[in-house]
Amino acid sequence: MSSIMRWMILSFFGAAVAAAYVLGRLALGILDTAGVEGQLSKYLPTAIGILSGIATFVVLWKHPKSSEFSQDVIKELKKVTWPTLIETRASTIVVIVMTIIMSLIFGLFDYIFAALTNIIYS
Repeated sequence: MSSIMRWMILSFFGAAVAAAYVLGRLALGILDTAGVEGQLSKYLPTAIGILSGIATFVVLWKHPKSSEFSQDVIKELKKVTWPTLIETRASTIVVIVMTIIMSLIFGLFDYIFAALTNIIYS
């Protein structure tokens, strides 16, 4: 099995798990809102979640456009050059420093505008 096929299966599985979780929780919310109690409210949301997850995986796997799109995305991601650890550290430091500087500037503006507003309304 090629690495592209493995990544495609993994991504479809992730989408299926997400669909199972979301639709299972949605079914649980609907049953709770409807006031359904007992065994039905206990097992039906789980069954709906599992079935929707399986259906999502099968639909994604069988649909030619989703398979083609996934293969194209995986091929393009293999071409990406990821930053090194040093580049990532440097970029992170720049972001943190700029965040601190901008916070100080906005805090100064807030202090000035608050003082002006107090003068005007006093």
